[in-house]
Amino acid sequence: MSDQNMDSQNGSGELLEAHSENHHLKNTINALRDELVNMRYEKEEAVQKDFGTANDELSSLKIRRSLSANAGIDHT
Repeated sequence: MSDQNMDSQNGSGELLEAHSENHHLKNTINALRDELVNMRYEKEEAVQKDFGTANDELSSLKIRRSLSANAGIDHT
């Protein structure tokens, strides 16, 4: 086989390998991006849940305070 043919085959093999690696890296990037989006969504969901819990507790305390005030009990 001539040197030119071997160089051409080596170049084609390297090109194929580069394309394969590029494809793999793109898949990895997409998977990491999806994971980040999911993590952000879960974090926002947890924050909203915490706000809801805090609001529920605040409402309960206001009701308790109001009931105590109406009953003449001081809880301060």
